[in-house]
Amino acid sequence: MASSFSCDPRVARQVSDELAGIRRDMDATDQVFGGFAGATGSDRVEQALEGFYADSSDSRKKLGELLDRGSGLLRGLAEGTQAVDRSLADALPVMPPATVVPRAPETATTGSPQ
Repeated sequence: MASSFSCDPRVARQVSDELAGIRRDMDATDQVFGGFAGATGSDRVEQALEGFYADSSDSRKKLGELLDRGSGLLRGLAEGTQAVDRSLADALPVMPPATVVPRAPETATTGSPQ
């Protein structure tokens, strides 16, 4: 078991946003593939593209679910870390800084006076 844990909530939120962006980009591929209809100039190429898109639909769906889950977990981590930090800050008393009294420097003596 870990003895310590730390998290930078800004980084966790940033990665969460990036994963969500990848998910949005994946959703946009539906429109991109639809735009290829008749644009390739070759029935054979168009059929290959349609076949690839159809065959990869399960993988894209699973990847999309995993991106959503990862994004959500990281967002929850960021929010939870900030909540714990706030709770600790509210619960712990603030101690005034300690007063430091400078000490006079010691003088070195060398032998007996002549």
